[in-house]
Amino acid sequence: MYLSKLMINEILNNANLDENNIKSALQELGYDFKEMVKSCKQEDSLEICHVGSSHQLDDTHEYLSLVDIGEDLPAVAISQWESKSGDFIIFAKNYKKIFKKGKIEPRRHNELKTDGYLCTLDDLGYNFKILDYNKTNNLLPILSKEDFSKKYGMETILDIIGVKDIIFHINTNNSFYEIINDLAFYFRKKPVRSELDELDNIKMDITINGNIESNDLAVVGYQFIPVRKIFEITETKWELYTYDFLLLDKLNIVNQDNIFINLTNILEYESNARVIFFDYQKINGIINIKHMQDLLVISDNNNVIYNSEGYVNIDYIPNKSTKNIIAIYLLENSQRSNIDYIKNRVGYWLNRYLISNQYSQIRYFDNYAISFKKFHFDMSNINNNMDDKKRIRQITKLLRFFDIDVKEFEEHTGEFTIANTNGKIDSIDKIYSLIEQKLKFNKI
Repeated sequence: MYLSKLMINEILNNANLDENNIKSALQELGYDFKEMVKSCKQEDSLEICHVGSSHQLDDTHEYLSLVDIGEDLPAVAISQWESKSGDFIIFAKNYKKIFKKGKIEPRRHNELKTDGYLCTLDDLGYNFKILDYNKTNNLLPILSKEDFSKKYGMETILDIIGVKDIIFHINTNNSFYEIINDLAFYFRKKPVRSELDELDNIKMDITINGNIESNDLAVVGYQFIPVRKIFEITETKWELYTYDFLLLDKLNIVNQDNIFINLTNILEYESNARVIFFDYQKINGIINIKHMQDLLVISDNNNVIYNSEGYVNIDYIPNKSTKNIIAIYLLENSQRSNIDYIKNRVGYWLNRYLISNQYSQIRYFDNYAISFKKFHFDMSNINNNMDDKKRIRQITKLLRFFDIDVKEFEEHTGEFTIANTNGKIDSIDKIYSLIEQKLKFNKI
């Protein structure tokens, strides 16, 4: 499994952990550590530019472009690949050193003197994992929610778009969710949660009938997601931002050129669970979910609309005319207690791409719902220097670090209501035992 330093720090609320801290933590936590590598060999910092015009030089394979770098006059940039008007491109000023090009020297073409060079990922020594070299050995248009015109002159563009990163390779069957919680507890950091927790209030006045035949699935449900009304047609393309495009490559996840399939894959990386997105208007029958020849298959009436090899029926994928999305949640036993985290990450990604900023509660199919258990907890076992409210928060925090979803707590009785964890926690003694383990590490 691959981990990104940038992603770890982002999830841990901009923790600013360096690679050696993370490596040491992973090793102390017992993970089978393989290697730590730079995603890019470029050393000199670079800037961003906005392309105004570009043309090929006569009798050469080079291009000359007029670009905006935030100065009074346009800059003149040379490149070996064509750029398009309106694109934001990585720009190296004269005398900067490029990994595969050396120092950039000014050149003259007729009356024009070049001010710099437009860079490809290959020029920068980017460490390709699964990206097609032929597709990326050209100029990379930078896509982002950010207004890059405000970042002219800032020599941090390679960090901002995720070109410069540290990748950790570990051997584990754990999901990113489990690893990030281990790291959060180790560093005493709190993982960021999506603001959509506060918007979980859309009523779902629909019911989908389902027929499920699977011994592996423990939780199966669906969620109603209204699509934002988007007035600019360009926003409905839902292309991956450059940061996420490169993140998929660094994590060894194939880019499927469809935002919803990519979200399914990144959510599976983050949680080991599957969340598949469909256009609600296209669902017109009973959803059947079952295993067929070692594949998990979802069908609508007799139409196969998904299988666990990654196939999704294109007719059912949301598009620019979609008004409402249905997300199907498929969780195995080991993932059932992670449901709130998974739902939160769904909200994060949908909001990031302006697809939706609201969603409904998850409605579960019969016999595949999250159930709950109640335990009486003696708070005196936790730090007597804390008042009761702080101890409640601490207990809740501890339980969540062990993938135990706390639904509510009754202060007067000391009674916790937690999501059924399929035998992981079937007695209060196990909870006390888990807490004692952490006390030994002085983490409380």
